[in-house]
Amino acid sequence: MYKMRVIGVGLPRTATRTLAQALRIIGYCGTNVCILTGESRADVGGKARKRFSMNNAAYLALAPLVRRWPDAKYVLTVRDPDQWRQSVTAFPFHAQIALPDPVKYEAKVRAAVPRGQLLVLDILGSESDEM
Repeated sequence: MYKMRVIGVGLPRTATRTLAQALRIIGYCGTNVCILTGESRADVGGKARKRFSMNNAAYLALAPLVRRWPDAKYVLTVRDPDQWRQSVTAFPFHAQIALPDPVKYEAKVRAAVPRGQLLVLDILGSESDEM
């Protein structure tokens, strides 16, 4: 049974939880995890043909993730780097997490994921790159 897989590789505070909820609304089943809050949600059942995984700590193992799921569609959610830094620092736990520079991370994702499999969404802007 073929399962369409969507993998969110956005950093914390880039709407990864919102993207997971949107995918649920359109019939996907999956998990979402937040490294800043420790919150996670996994859908029960798992028999859906359309699956997703949102883990905003994907930056820690991006290359192995892409190797493991070479046919997946990847979504990178981004936002203005200064606004992102301000949002992240509102969480006291952020100082204990080695978060990457968002501009360098976006470049890393673009290099690691084939263009036809990557959607980049600027959550507060109007630009996006389509698969």
